[in-house]
Amino acid sequence: MKSSRTLARLLRIPERCRRDARLIGMLENWPDALTAELKRTPLKKVELRNGVKLRGPHTVDLAFLFQETWVREMYSLPGYEIRRGGIVIDIGANIGVFATYGGHTRPGSACSRL
Repeated sequence: MKSSRTLARLLRIPERCRRDARLIGMLENWPDALTAELKRTPLKKVELRNGVKLRGPHTVDLAFLFQETWVREMYSLPGYEIRRGGIVIDIGANIGVFATYGGHTRPGSACSRL
């Protein structure tokens, strides 16, 4: 049983390396992000290299929201991409991470958080 768990962990290494490389390329404060992930502590802010800065209250898992939205692009599935000139209204219960993502990754789109 232990060997199968070890093998499963080893098989995740290439994906983790790709994800971390993407994170390093996107973030100005990537050391803070990787340290928070390794120590399993909250990430207080995200500073992208393009000037975007995200902050949230300590109750919000900013690292998770950023990974899910900007790194893994979970909300940009085929057929659901934000098109140039599109309109996005973020009605989620969080801090507007998706609206910020849409506004900065799709020029000409109108993105707003309710």
